[in-house]
Amino acid sequence: MDSDDNAQLQGIKGWLLLLAVCQAVGIFKLLFGSIRGLETYAAFADMPGVRIVIAAQATIDLGALALGLITFGALLSKKKSFLKWFFYQWIAIPVVFILEYGIVWAALGIPITDLLDSGDTRIAMIFLINGIWVLYTRKSKRVANTLVN
Repeated sequence: MDSDDNAQLQGIKGWLLLLAVCQAVGIFKLLFGSIRGLETYAAFADMPGVRIVIAAQATIDLGALALGLITFGALLSKKKSFLKWFFYQWIAIPVVFILEYGIVWAALGIPITDLLDSGDTRIAMIFLINGIWVLYTRKSKRVANTLVN
């Protein structure tokens, strides 16, 4: 590829722009979902163990939010570290899922099978789709030409 082709394949455009938009939407979705979840738990705050779940949920959500903001900031700053942070964010998906359900099980004694519903299969889909995005960021010439800092 000559330098003219490389110049065309740089910048936050095309699929990389879509990834940036998804990253921003994901941050807001996490923030509002966390608030909604904490409000739900707060209604049961007088039950034994619920305060532990509230504190753990808030801590996990703050960690995930920080990871999302760091990753988004690295992308907007065109830092090569975006690849590392985006990979960590991908790995965090099942870790957060397991932690959240494990804490509810441990603190409240609710069997994990009772907590799971058909909507939880979306976690697997999110993990798969984000895995494709991770692969894209590793193979894309646009991403390689854009992440220069």
